[in-house]
Amino acid sequence: MVTIMAVSAQIEKKRLVKKLKAARDRKSLQQGKRIEGRKSYRELSPELVREAKRLRHGNRKQHLSLRGISKKLSELGYVTNSGRPFSAGQVQRILGPV
Repeated sequence: MVTIMAVSAQIEKKRLVKKLKAARDRKSLQQGKRIEGRKSYRELSPELVREAKRLRHGNRKQHLSLRGISKKLSELGYVTNSGRPFSAGQVQRILGPV
C-alpha cells in the first residue's frame, strides 16, 4: 500500500514539474528573457555588486578578505533583505568567479 502511494506521489511530482516548466517557457517567450526563480543581487542591487568588487580589487596593498568586505559593506549600509550583514559565503557568491 505504501509503495503504491509513493509511486503515485512521484508521478504527481513529475507531472507538476513538467507543467511548471512549460509555464515558465511560455512566459519566457512572451517576455523575451528567461524567467526563473529568485533574482540575484546582481539583478536587484548592481551598486552592491560594484561596491563589493571595488573593495575586492581596489587597493592591492590593503587586500581585504571576504569577511573584511562583508564588514565594509555593512558599514556602508549594505545588508541582506533580513537586515543582517552579509556572510563571507554570500560575499563570495556576489563577487562571482574571480
